[in-house]
Amino acid sequence: MLVTNLPPIPFLNSLPFFIFIGLSAKHLNSRPQKNLSLNKFKETKKMKFNSRKDILFSTIIFGMNAFLIGVTILGILYGELGGNNYWILILLLAVIGFLFWIYFGTNYELNKNNGLIYRSGPFHGTISIDRITEIVKGKTLWVGFRPATARKGLIVKYDKFDEIYISPKTNDSFIRKILELNGEIKISE
Repeated sequence: MLVTNLPPIPFLNSLPFFIFIGLSAKHLNSRPQKNLSLNKFKETKKMKFNSRKDILFSTIIFGMNAFLIGVTILGILYGELGGNNYWILILLLAVIGFLFWIYFGTNYELNKNNGLIYRSGPFHGTISIDRITEIVKGKTLWVGFRPATARKGLIVKYDKFDEIYISPKTNDSFIRKILELNGEIKISE
């Protein structure tokens, strides 16, 4: 037999609110243990550096994207990207997104366990601190792999003949932190 004429119970309507208040009060009143994350940070010495962005690279990226956006808008307005030509629109938007991803997604991380971790859009990699032999300060590498967004950065030489060009916000702070992790790295200008 199903009873349908029961009055509503106000307590049950506010039950989730009381459970939420109880959980948050429980978490607020509990005393935290020693700050393990801070100790872990000190042990691994993880430091993140954003890439410096100079006027040349910014002009190239934003100029290229402005041109591509203009071509896309004109193509839509004049009907060139209608019908079966939507794949061109998708391709143009992908290139624009790719260039912005490189511009805003370039950074570097130093870590005692993993070494130098670099990211530049979809390109990323790791170089162990022990493999780094020399850092050339204030030079620009025009050819080769450059996960960088500025000139006058750092050329990091590792292994026997490998090198990578990076451009942290300040070269001096990056060099100071990497020398804390490995004091045997040679610095040249």
